[in-house]
Amino acid sequence: MRFGKIFAAIPKEIKYIIFLFLTTRIVLTMIGVSSRIIMNKYDGYSNKLWLAIWGIWDTSWYLNIVKDWYPPTISGNWSFFPLYPGLVKLISVVIGNPFIVGLIISNVALLFACYFLYKLTNLDYDASTSLNSVKYLFLFPTAFIFSGFFTESLFLALAIACFYYARTRKWWVVGILGFFLSLTRSLGVFILLPMAIEYFTSCNYKFSNIKKNILFLCLIPLGLAFFLVYTHYLTGDFLAYAHAQQKGWGVHTGNPFQTFDGLFDSGFIRRFESIFTLVCLLLLFIFSSQIRVSYLIFGLYSILIPLYAINTVWSMPRHLLEVFPFFIIFAIIGRNKTSDQILTIALALTQGFLMMVWAMGYNLIV
Repeated sequence: MRFGKIFAAIPKEIKYIIFLFLTTRIVLTMIGVSSRIIMNKYDGYSNKLWLAIWGIWDTSWYLNIVKDWYPPTISGNWSFFPLYPGLVKLISVVIGNPFIVGLIISNVALLFACYFLYKLTNLDYDASTSLNSVKYLFLFPTAFIFSGFFTESLFLALAIACFYYARTRKWWVVGILGFFLSLTRSLGVFILLPMAIEYFTSCNYKFSNIKKNILFLCLIPLGLAFFLVYTHYLTGDFLAYAHAQQKGWGVHTGNPFQTFDGLFDSGFIRRFESIFTLVCLLLLFIFSSQIRVSYLIFGLYSILIPLYAINTVWSMPRHLLEVFPFFIIFAIIGRNKTSDQILTIALALTQGFLMMVWAMGYNLIV
């Protein structure tokens, strides 16, 4: 009886999030394990296959940072920002296995991202649309990465929370969250732009309404500044992270739209990544009038800056996970029952296929 009362007291959105989390993670784990058994591939960062499937590609770099931190010379470790591996390193002192700790952090962050997405969407839409936005977060074609040893779920949770607290005018919380966001990935510092838009919206775009609490937004770039100063202290180079990416992966800037050259005459992987990115851009433009300007700005720079900075569509299906407005757009489309059913089935099948390919180690999603 006591358990029944406790369960009944849990808000429906929490129950829904937990249900979707457990259901999708179980199905994805079954797909991943089956795929590796078929490929006779048992290597990974755990001797338990159902855990090992969640570590691949950049996982090794984050584990290197956890183990050796950042060296005094520019190396691949400097390509990755410190919040996620730093949390893993800190908690591993208590729990032990860094790989397990990383998976715990990723999945807890995923749950928080879902909760704040519901709260944020519910500020503008009804409960049904808000719940659907969470469903589409789980169904996004590359959403399985949220449970892996990567920064995506932590970045998403911090970003959505920034927007929620900006909408509810708690600017000191926005500043603190933004500080940590800019320590998670280099793209994090750019959230200052949509946060500034939300701030001036709250002031009705009147300079006379600006208060001292605008200074909390200054905390956002301090996270990046802290990391740059730290890199200079160790290496003598403020831009060690950028130079490490350039040296290790050939990253260089360029026209973001030129990255789509050869869309129809290049290999399957680049063609897939290009189409994936173009479809997402098209979605943003088509539904731009149905989402807030700050959401649109966030979505656009989250796509265009990586294209400009990396000058390739490589890894874009993974980077696009951070663009939470897509989940809201899908929920808007899903207001029509038939559209919701078609979209749900199509996204679920696509994610299942991509999870299989990812677990097998093919570089379609990196």
